[in-house]
Amino acid sequence: MTPHTPHHHKGAATHKTTPQSASLAPRTSHLTPHT
Repeated sequence: MTPHTPHHHKGAATHKTTPQSASLAPRTSHLTPHT
C-alpha cells in the first residue's frame, strides 16, 4: 500500500478532470470514500 499511497492521491484528483477516470474508475471507486 506504500507505493499506492502517492498514486491514489494523484489519481483521485486527476480522475475528476482527466478522461482517465475510465481507467481509474475501479481504483478511485474504493478511494472515493477514503478521500
